[in-house]
Amino acid sequence: MPRRDYRLAIEVVHEYFGVSEEILWRTVDKDLPRLIPALQRMLTDD
Repeated sequence: MPRRDYRLAIEVVHEYFGVSEEILWRTVDKDLPRLIPALQRMLTDD
């Protein structure tokens, strides 16, 4: 996944769930790939 997609996902998780960006960047490769489909649905559902 391109880094820009990680950046968007991190911003959404940080703002929506209140998770520290520092923690998210440290765990991005392990945690975010599982969340990407749910985040994409949240961002595209009308």
